[in-house]
Amino acid sequence: MPQDVHFDIPVEDPERAVQFYSRLFGWKTRKVSLPGSDYWLLRSAQDENLGGMLQRTSPGQYPVNFFPVADIDAAIQQVMELGGRVVAAKKTIPRAGYSAQVTDTEGNIFGLWQNDPAAR
Repeated sequence: MPQDVHFDIPVEDPERAVQFYSRLFGWKTRKVSLPGSDYWLLRSAQDENLGGMLQRTSPGQYPVNFFPVADIDAAIQQVMELGGRVVAAKKTIPRAGYSAQVTDTEGNIFGLWQNDPAAR
């Protein structure tokens, strides 16, 4: 699986979900604490970064695919110029990078990710 996409899966019961995906795909998990929540990093059986799981915060919460960009601010601006919109503003993930959620012209939600180990 190429590592140009990262995904987040919202879950009701993180421990149950860890067991499900570990047994189904052989995924490895590691729980980390982020500001305001816990997050479970997911790695493939071949030790590739895949994405993560987070506690579901609303009934209609959906999985989100994140696509890498070199400059998240420029990408957000371009999304808006092309007719998309921002649904979750740029957020700093300390020591990892920046994320935002946007829509395309058809209303599909996806994420933008800028890797930056120096993010604070």
